[in-house]
Amino acid sequence: MTGRLDFGGENIRSVDDLTAKLDASFSQAQPLQLPVLDVVARYVAPGQSTMSFPKGDVQATLARGVVRVRRLTMSNSALQMIVEGTVNLSGRLDLDVTANTGAAGLAAALLPLRVPAVGPIPGATIAQASTLLAARTIHLRVTGTVRNPSVQIDPVRLLTEEAVRFFAGAAVGVPLP
Repeated sequence: MTGRLDFGGENIRSVDDLTAKLDASFSQAQPLQLPVLDVVARYVAPGQSTMSFPKGDVQATLARGVVRVRRLTMSNSALQMIVEGTVNLSGRLDLDVTANTGAAGLAAALLPLRVPAVGPIPGATIAQASTLLAARTIHLRVTGTVRNPSVQIDPVRLLTEEAVRFFAGAAVGVPLP
Protein backbone atom coordinates (compact mmCIF):
# COMPACT_ATOMS: atom_id res chain seq x y z
CA MET A 1 0.00 0.00 0.00
CA THR A 2 1.22 3.46 -0.82
CA GLY A 3 -0.45 6.73 -0.06
CA ARG A 4 -0.88 9.51 2.40
CA LEU A 5 -2.47 9.63 5.84
CA ASP A 6 -2.79 13.06 7.45
CA PHE A 7 -3.79 13.36 11.13
CA GLY A 8 -4.90 16.51 12.91
CA GLY A 9 -7.02 17.93 15.65
CA GLU A 10 -7.49 20.83 18.03
CA ASN A 11 -7.95 20.63 21.79
CA ILE A 12 -7.63 16.85 21.62
CA ARG A 13 -9.13 15.22 24.69
CA SER A 14 -10.24 11.94 23.19
CA VAL A 15 -9.94 9.96 19.99
CA ASP A 16 -13.21 11.60 18.87
CA ASP A 17 -11.33 14.92 18.60
CA LEU A 18 -8.95 13.55 15.95
CA THR A 19 -9.33 14.19 12.26
CA ALA A 20 -7.65 12.26 9.49
CA LYS A 21 -7.63 11.89 5.74
CA LEU A 22 -6.45 8.77 3.94
CA ASP A 23 -5.74 8.59 0.23
CA ALA A 24 -3.94 5.40 -0.75
CA SER A 25 -3.65 2.72 -3.39
CA PHE A 26 -2.65 -0.90 -3.12
CA SER A 27 -1.59 -3.69 -5.41
CA GLN A 28 -1.41 -7.46 -5.23
CA ALA A 29 -3.51 -7.48 -2.06
CA GLN A 30 -5.93 -10.02 -0.61
CA PRO A 31 -8.41 -7.65 1.06
CA LEU A 32 -11.22 -10.22 1.20
CA GLN A 33 -9.41 -11.78 4.15
CA LEU A 34 -9.85 -8.62 6.27
CA PRO A 35 -12.60 -8.37 8.91
CA VAL A 36 -15.98 -7.44 7.43
CA LEU A 37 -14.73 -8.04 3.87
CA ASP A 38 -14.30 -11.74 4.72
CA VAL A 39 -18.08 -11.87 5.31
CA VAL A 40 -18.79 -9.87 2.13
CA ALA A 41 -16.63 -12.36 0.19
CA ARG A 42 -19.18 -15.12 0.90
CA TYR A 43 -21.66 -13.21 -1.28
CA VAL A 44 -19.46 -11.78 -4.04
CA ALA A 45 -16.76 -14.45 -4.37
CA PRO A 46 -17.89 -17.65 -2.61
CA GLY A 47 -14.93 -19.84 -1.69
CA GLN A 48 -12.42 -17.33 -3.05
CA SER A 49 -11.54 -15.16 -0.06
CA THR A 50 -7.84 -15.54 -0.90
CA MET A 51 -8.21 -14.04 -4.39
CA SER A 52 -5.67 -11.34 -5.18
CA PHE A 53 -6.46 -7.91 -6.53
CA PRO A 54 -3.78 -6.32 -8.71
CA LYS A 55 -5.10 -2.87 -7.94
CA GLY A 56 -7.31 -0.95 -5.57
CA ASP A 57 -7.59 2.30 -3.70
CA VAL A 58 -9.09 3.82 -0.61
CA GLN A 59 -10.22 7.36 0.17
CA ALA A 60 -11.52 7.97 3.67
CA THR A 61 -11.78 10.66 6.34
CA LEU A 62 -12.07 10.59 10.13
CA ALA A 63 -14.01 13.22 12.06
CA ARG A 64 -15.99 13.12 15.32
CA GLY A 65 -15.29 9.43 15.79
CA VAL A 66 -16.62 8.39 12.38
CA VAL A 67 -14.59 7.06 9.48
CA ARG A 68 -16.31 8.01 6.22
CA VAL A 69 -15.24 5.66 3.46
CA ARG A 70 -15.72 7.68 0.31
CA ARG A 71 -14.48 4.75 -1.71
CA LEU A 72 -12.64 1.51 -1.19
CA THR A 73 -12.19 -0.15 -4.56
CA MET A 74 -10.58 -3.34 -5.69
CA SER A 75 -10.50 -5.01 -9.05
CA ASN A 76 -9.14 -8.04 -10.83
CA SER A 77 -10.18 -9.87 -13.99
CA ALA A 78 -13.13 -11.58 -12.28
CA LEU A 79 -14.45 -9.01 -9.81
CA GLN A 80 -14.67 -5.27 -9.32
CA MET A 81 -15.95 -4.01 -5.99
CA ILE A 82 -16.59 -0.64 -4.37
CA VAL A 83 -17.35 -0.04 -0.70
CA GLU A 84 -18.85 3.25 0.53
CA GLY A 85 -20.23 4.32 3.89
CA THR A 86 -19.23 4.79 7.51
CA VAL A 87 -17.59 2.93 10.35
CA ASN A 88 -17.57 4.56 13.74
CA LEU A 89 -14.66 4.07 16.12
CA SER A 90 -16.77 1.85 18.39
CA GLY A 91 -17.09 -0.54 15.43
CA ARG A 92 -20.60 0.22 14.14
CA LEU A 93 -20.98 -0.33 10.39
CA ASP A 94 -23.12 1.42 7.79
CA LEU A 95 -21.65 0.32 4.47
CA ASP A 96 -22.84 -0.16 0.91
CA VAL A 97 -20.95 -2.72 -1.16
CA THR A 98 -21.46 -2.96 -4.90
CA ALA A 99 -19.69 -5.73 -6.76
CA ASN A 100 -19.55 -6.47 -10.47
CA THR A 101 -19.10 -10.19 -10.93
CA GLY A 102 -19.42 -10.17 -14.73
CA ALA A 103 -16.13 -8.44 -15.46
CA ALA A 104 -15.58 -10.14 -18.82
CA GLY A 105 -18.24 -8.11 -20.67
CA LEU A 106 -18.01 -4.92 -18.66
CA ALA A 107 -16.51 -2.77 -21.43
CA ALA A 108 -19.18 -3.78 -23.96
CA ALA A 109 -21.99 -3.22 -21.45
CA LEU A 110 -20.84 0.29 -20.56
CA LEU A 111 -19.80 1.39 -24.05
CA PRO A 112 -23.04 3.33 -24.70
CA LEU A 113 -22.60 5.42 -21.54
CA ARG A 114 -21.21 8.91 -21.61
CA VAL A 115 -19.70 9.35 -18.17
CA PRO A 116 -18.11 12.77 -17.77
CA ALA A 117 -14.51 12.64 -16.55
CA VAL A 118 -15.27 15.42 -14.05
CA GLY A 119 -18.39 16.95 -12.58
CA PRO A 120 -21.69 15.37 -11.68
CA ILE A 121 -23.04 12.42 -13.61
CA PRO A 122 -26.55 13.03 -14.96
CA GLY A 123 -29.28 11.03 -13.22
CA ALA A 124 -30.32 9.45 -16.53
CA THR A 125 -26.77 8.11 -17.01
CA ILE A 126 -26.76 6.64 -13.50
CA ALA A 127 -30.13 4.98 -14.18
CA GLN A 128 -28.87 3.65 -17.51
CA ALA A 129 -25.67 2.26 -15.92
CA SER A 130 -27.74 0.62 -13.18
CA THR A 131 -29.95 -1.05 -15.80
CA LEU A 132 -27.02 -2.16 -17.98
CA LEU A 133 -25.19 -3.68 -15.02
CA ALA A 134 -28.21 -5.13 -13.18
CA ALA A 135 -27.50 -8.72 -14.20
CA ARG A 136 -23.80 -8.37 -13.36
CA THR A 137 -23.89 -6.55 -10.03
CA ILE A 138 -24.79 -7.40 -6.50
CA HIS A 139 -25.48 -4.74 -3.91
CA LEU A 140 -25.02 -5.50 -0.23
CA ARG A 141 -25.96 -3.46 2.82
CA VAL A 142 -23.52 -4.13 5.65
CA THR A 143 -24.56 -3.09 9.16
CA GLY A 144 -23.90 -4.41 12.65
CA THR A 145 -20.39 -4.22 14.02
CA VAL A 146 -16.89 -5.03 12.84
CA ARG A 147 -16.95 -8.10 15.12
CA ASN A 148 -20.43 -9.15 14.06
CA PRO A 149 -21.33 -7.74 10.62
CA SER A 150 -24.80 -8.22 9.22
CA VAL A 151 -25.13 -8.45 5.44
CA GLN A 152 -28.36 -7.99 3.51
CA ILE A 153 -28.72 -8.33 -0.24
CA ASP A 154 -30.36 -5.25 -1.73
CA PRO A 155 -31.61 -6.31 -5.18
CA VAL A 156 -33.20 -3.04 -6.28
CA ARG A 157 -30.63 -0.26 -6.19
CA LEU A 158 -29.45 2.58 -8.35
CA LEU A 159 -25.69 2.70 -8.51
CA THR A 160 -24.04 5.61 -6.74
CA GLU A 161 -22.17 8.20 -8.78
CA GLU A 162 -18.90 6.90 -7.31
CA ALA A 163 -19.78 3.31 -8.36
CA VAL A 164 -20.63 4.39 -11.92
CA ARG A 165 -17.29 6.21 -12.18
CA PHE A 166 -15.44 3.18 -10.80
CA PHE A 167 -17.10 0.60 -13.10
CA ALA A 168 -16.85 2.87 -16.17
CA GLY A 169 -13.17 3.48 -15.43
CA ALA A 170 -12.56 -0.25 -14.94
CA ALA A 171 -14.26 -0.95 -18.26
CA VAL A 172 -11.84 1.24 -20.19
CA GLY A 173 -8.83 0.52 -18.00
CA VAL A 174 -8.55 4.09 -16.72
CA PRO A 175 -9.65 5.08 -13.22
CA LEU A 176 -11.97 8.08 -13.29
CA PRO A 177 -11.58 10.68 -10.53
